Amino acid sequence: MRALTYKNFCALEIGYALSKLSEICLNNANYVLEAVKFCGQSGIAHFRVSSSIFLLLTHPNLHLRISDLKDSKQIISGLRRAGRLAKSGGISLSFHPSQYVAIASADAEVREAAVRDINFNAEILDLMGANKNISNPINIHINRSPKSPDFIRDFESGISLLSSSARRRLSIENEDRGFWNTANLLKFLRPTKFR
Repeated sequence: MRALTYKNFCALEIGYALSKLSEICLNNANYVLEAVKFCGQSGIAHFRVSSSIFLLLTHPNLHLRISDLKDSKQIISGLRRAGRLAKSGGISLSFHPSQYVAIASADAEVREAAVRDINFNAEILDLMGANKNISNPINIHINRSPKSPDFIRDFESGISLLSSSARRRLSIENEDRGFWNTANLLKFLRPTKFR
């Protein structure tokens, strides 16, 4: 998989930068297709798609979509092929955004960035034809103590901004150490509250 940082993107002439980003995204879509093929050939029933596959497409200063890229048709085609292959091979797909994707953050800008990332992950799963339920989860961390002031308000605010597709796939990871162990998650999260 290949990457392009925002700093490096900005250092390039805009036309060239967009062309390079498109080539990298196409490379990464093909990587996903090859990885799903490998899973099918190896009897692996689950593949976690990297959340950094199209990293700059959720950058707040760029406002880009896959459809803005010159290779968009091939990128989408590769994702759809990977999704069909996953479905026919009984391979579930997921995303696991980084710990810095904090939907319950006290900072509204951090919450909004988290929403962009999670919604984009859901868009990719939609393109791949993945089921809109937790059989194809987007697994996140809460990353904040429930004792923090306004925690519930901020958490619900973040959840409310998620697309229906993202909410239907959302799962919360328990912590081995810290407050959010399985017991506390079960107490806090009601199965249908945030759908």
